[in-house]
Parts: sequence; structure tokens; C-alpha cells
Amino acid sequence: MSITRNNHFVPQMYLKSWAHNNKRVWAYNLLVPHPNVPNWKEESLKNTGFRTDLYTHIKDNEELDEIERFLAQECETPADVPLRKAISGNSLTKEELSILLRFVAAQCVRTPSWYLKQVETWKSTLPPVFDKTLLDLSKKLETIRPNTPLPSVSSEATLLPLKVSRTGVKTGDKEFIKVESIVGKGMWLFAIKHFLTDTYKVLEQHTWKVVNSLPGTFFPTSDDPVICLNYYDKDDYDFNGGWGKSGGEILFPLSPSKILYTQIGSEYHDNHFPPHVNTMIIKMIIEHAHRKVYSYKPIRSISNIHSRTVDSAIFEHERKQLEEWHSLYKRFESDYMNKSHILKNEWK
Repeated sequence: MSITRNNHFVPQMYLKSWAHNNKRVWAYNLLVPHPNVPNWKEESLKNTGFRTDLYTHIKDNEELDEIERFLAQECETPADVPLRKAISGNSLTKEELSILLRFVAAQCVRTPSWYLKQVETWKSTLPPVFDKTLLDLSKKLETIRPNTPLPSVSSEATLLPLKVSRTGVKTGDKEFIKVESIVGKGMWLFAIKHFLTDTYKVLEQHTWKVVNSLPGTFFPTSDDPVICLNYYDKDDYDFNGGWGKSGGEILFPLSPSKILYTQIGSEYHDNHFPPHVNTMIIKMIIEHAHRKVYSYKPIRSISNIHSRTVDSAIFEHERKQLEEWHSLYKRFESDYMNKSHILKNEWK
């Protein structure tokens, strides 16, 4: 069966607002192999913001594009009309805002940048979660009668790379089981599906405002466009905010002239930011970029805000990593994906 392999983590329909004639966008690359690479380069919407097999996963030894189709059908396509309405300055219905916020959530969790941040978090947080889950499962199993059918596994859960096996080690009439997992692509795909199925709804609890850029200025965007901001002072802020943390701010560029904004727990009423805030937000959008800044025209002073890294070794290492991304997933995680449920015959 033919599947979609070129997976855009920055959708073409989103970047269209920064493009010339809906076809090309200016890109500033933050990692380049040598200093002769131009600061700004025009890239086609089709050939930027994507990775081959970024979301392709394995189930029962078959490669599937379930996550790519989920993102396209559930998050991107429905958001096209609300996004265009917001950019045009028209009011959104409650339902349209909800659809747009799901798209915002998708642009947060589907990026390689978000994956890299979460990997380090998962390494420390998942072991105690697994321990608690197994303890709860043990208590629940004690109440189940023999030969009771095991509950079915949700399609979302099959994305998790889990291997559950018997150890043969017993204490009394109880036997220890072993749970293994890999912190990697499979776990990320599970998180994407989970966040965009339910968790994103926390964004609907906030008051959102579409704010205009000041005359003579424009907002760029990037390959990591959703900014979750903790702001304390103009020289003291970070991008580690959460979706529901009181006082935190979330910013999402909609177009060169519009940005979607909320400060959690409060309400912003103005149609523009003060000049110094407008300038600061442009700076933050550029600082928050992972590997690319996108703009409808080159920003001459961008290197003063976010200088690019010129390193052929790092560039080649990252290129090779991206090239091997899916093959390493198949090599190390496929066995876990094919055994992501408890085999009934083992547990009768």
C-alpha cells in the first residue's frame, strides 16, 4: 500500500502566508556547513519544513502513515478556514477557535524540536510512571477472576514501544513481570496522538486574542512556531512554559501581520502590542527557531538576534541522523511495536 513519506512538520498551508505567490518563502538556516552559504535563501513550500518518514510507524510488520493522515485530516484541513478568517481579521466562532487551537497544539508537539526536548524529560520521568502503573496493575489483577478476557488495547496505545514478558521469578503465588521500552520515535508518535486527542483542550480554557503587528513591522515564523513563554523581565525569560501554567504566555504567528496570543489567567484587549513588546516578540520568534526562520522578506539584522552555526561536522552529523531516522526506528523499535500488547496465551 502506498503511503505518504514526505512528512511536513511545518504545513504548506501554514507557510503560505509568508510565501511569494503562494510558492516560495525566504528561509534563514541556523546550521550551515560553510560560511559561503547565503544568510537567506528562497525555498519552495513543498521542499521545506519536512522530513522523509518523520511520522511513519510500524504495526504488525507493516509501515503505516496513520499519524501523517491524522495530522492532515484532524488538525490541518479543518483549520484552514479558521486560520484564514483569523488572518483576515474576522471573528471566529467558539467551534472555529477550538479547531484553530488544535492546530496550534499540533504545531507545538509535531516538531523535531519538541521531540528533542521531550526525550530528555521522558528519560527521567517514565521509570517512576511505569513503576506506579505496574503496581496499580498488580492490584487490579488480584481482583480479576481466572479466564476473564483481557481488555482490548486502544489504537493509540499500540504506538507505544512496549515489551511485556514473564520473568519466571516468583514470590509466593505471584510472579514478577518485566516491562521494557525505548525512549524514541514510537513514544513521540504516541505523545502526538495523545496530546492532540484530549490534552489540547486545556487551551480552550484560556482567553485568546489575534494581535496585529505595528505599522512598518512584521512577524516572521519558524520551524518551531509555538512559543510557550515564561517572562519575568526583558533580560530574563525562557521558553519552558506550559499550556496551563497561570501567568504563562503562548504566542503563535498566524501571518506576517497577525499573531495569536494569550496570557494564561488574564485577558489582553488591545489590537496591537506596545512598540517595545512588538520588537521583543519578533526577537523571541527568531530566538525560538530550531533550524529555520521563515519570513516573507529577508531580515537584515537577524544575525544580531540569532547567529547561525557554521560547522561542517555538526551539519554532516545531523544530516546523517535525519537520513537514518526511520531505519534506526525499524531496527531498534520494530520488535517492541509488534509486541506492544500482552500475549493472551502467555497469561491464561
